[in-house]
Amino acid sequence: MAENKYVLKALSTYTGKENTLYQKEFDTRERAEMYRDILEPVLKKAQTDNPVLPYVTYVIEELPEG
Repeated sequence: MAENKYVLKALSTYTGKENTLYQKEFDTRERAEMYRDILEPVLKKAQTDNPVLPYVTYVIEELPEG
């Protein structure tokens, strides 16, 4: 069994294609969601203050076992 089961990715399509700006692995989906819920408002505030920053979406993916 894999040590980390879920990965939180920050994705941007600023260049016209999907790019992973950041990713972090977690042992549970709940921890990944908690981290996203903390990080997302901070980034949205930064984007409001500086609209040049690219729009980012957060995706939680389950890693395959093995």
